[in-house]
Amino acid sequence: MISIELILSPEEAANEEIWKKKAVVKSGIPLKEIHSIQPVRRSIDARGKNATIRLVVDIFTNENPAVQDQNIFRRLQNVSTVSL
Repeated sequence: MISIELILSPEEAANEEIWKKKAVVKSGIPLKEIHSIQPVRRSIDARGKNATIRLVVDIFTNENPAVQDQNIFRRLQNVSTVSL
């Protein structure tokens, strides 16, 4: 197993197919050798003008992943228009 951190736009992070492809490319492991790609942690980096998503994924090649009961892709409330 190896861990990879991806820095994505919110649109890329919402699309599982896109972030999995980016993880495969960044890892350098041939797709036919990968058994599973599991998201481990997601965080929002909103320090700049454009927010980015930092997504850490585990890539499993010769072993099966342990079952994880976390839902890191829960829906977040849109707070961009909230007045203080």
